[in-house]
Amino acid sequence: MARVLLKLLQIKETAPGVVMKKVIQPLAWFVVLTSVLALASGVSLGLV
Repeated sequence: MARVLLKLLQIKETAPGVVMKKVIQPLAWFVVLTSVLALASGVSLGLV
């Protein structure tokens, strides 16, 4: 498992990997934050 992660990190150090990481990371954060907000609003609506 650790070897696979190291290989992935080495791949990300290449130029296309860095570009993909810069593109995907904000999208991933957006998805995570919106899902957390949706979950929180759903819970708050359930409590009301």
